[in-house]
Amino acid sequence: MSNRVTVDFSDFDGLVGLLEAMGGPALAEATQEALLAAWAIITPRAEAAIRPRHRSGRTEGSLRGVPWVMWDSRTEAHIDVGFAVSGGGLASVFLTLGTRAHPVNHPGSRAFEEFHDAFWGQDEAIAEAWRRALEKVAFR
Repeated sequence: MSNRVTVDFSDFDGLVGLLEAMGGPALAEATQEALLAAWAIITPRAEAAIRPRHRSGRTEGSLRGVPWVMWDSRTEAHIDVGFAVSGGGLASVFLTLGTRAHPVNHPGSRAFEEFHDAFWGQDEAIAEAWRRALEKVAFR
């Protein structure tokens, strides 16, 4: 399961422009720090959401516990967050999203709002973390 998050806040473009003008590794450094901050926001929430649902431990064990920023090109990077479906995390998809017949918090559903919100309820917190990371590098 792959989703991309768009981060936007006031003066986002201005901060990115400032980092680009600084040259060197400034923008890459700020991007890496921002991605790690987003991982640090989501992962503890996902961990807290799965803990009470422990059965075999397989889904819980598939939670990506080590942050790793991967650069796709000179200007694009990503970080894997959440559960590795191929590592036993398939159940997390249904716990997070439910099914068409049983969406989140529907009677009889095994999907839970805390799973959903661990990933999709953090937009403001992630945008703020990105703003702080970009400012930290731009104004040091």
